[in-house]
Amino acid sequence: MRNICPANFIEFLTRIASLGLIVMLPLAALFSSASPTEPRSSLERNPLNKQREADCSFFIEAARLKKQFLLDPAFHWLEGAEKPLDRQPPNVFGSKLYALLFPTLRQLPTGLPKQAEAFFEQIFLILRDRSLVFDLLKAVELDVMKLADRDAEFSKQEQAFLVLLQVYEEPLGFETVAISGRLTTPKFLQIVAEGKTFIDQSGDSLSLSLASDTPALAGAWVHGINTHRLQWHLILRAHLLWPHRFPENIDLLAMYKLLGDNEMNARLDWSATGIAGDIGSDQRTLFFQLFDSAENNGSSPGFYLAYHRYWSRLPLR
Repeated sequence: MRNICPANFIEFLTRIASLGLIVMLPLAALFSSASPTEPRSSLERNPLNKQREADCSFFIEAARLKKQFLLDPAFHWLEGAEKPLDRQPPNVFGSKLYALLFPTLRQLPTGLPKQAEAFFEQIFLILRDRSLVFDLLKAVELDVMKLADRDAEFSKQEQAFLVLLQVYEEPLGFETVAISGRLTTPKFLQIVAEGKTFIDQSGDSLSLSLASDTPALAGAWVHGINTHRLQWHLILRAHLLWPHRFPENIDLLAMYKLLGDNEMNARLDWSATGIAGDIGSDQRTLFFQLFDSAENNGSSPGFYLAYHRYWSRLPLR
């Protein structure tokens, strides 16, 4: 009997999947008399098979890294956990902010569109879910690797990364500008209110006081040049992947601009949140709390470089 079964089972499943069908094969059809030295078929020589094999290896490695990532002892910081957890509980600061700040959005004197309230809450929840952030980042990393050669030098990978961000942003009407130096809160919010994502050419760093058992985070919490843009990209990607989490027919550009609305930020009641600062200071803005916190999760731009080893082929600096 001729052997029509491929050399390995994964290759067999790949062939079946490529047909877009679910096939039930009689057991007898799995055996035959073909010589293993016969030339490979055109299907086996197809470059797509190499791509599938590379993707399979990537996913296997990603699963291994995710387990290490979620058990990283550095996650003890701010959460007071006695042992590593495979799922992040909401930390005290985040829970308090969520419980106290978001109800004020519903009580603003001029009101806040219901869509905006729901959209901002989803940003809050998604970026503070480290497991979800990991999955999104690995998807970005894989896309970058497909746009640029896997072994390409950093500059080519970075160019591919910037193209990927642009592909998601431009159809929605976003522009990108370069900023340098630390801007005042009003100037920064104006850029956001104009619907502009930005490249922070100077980057930033924030010294953190960390426990002795978190050497991975000791020193500086590095801001990065494209990390704010990456955070917003994760939200755009999440909206495409899980539209049910977001309000229907949401205008993503309008929601982004609203984050920079000085009047809206000034009307928020921060008194019960425990967040210090004058009205309109950087910490008392929605953008800061959603994208610029000092928490140990995706709501902080420093998070992406602190744990870069888990998505090391994503060209961040």
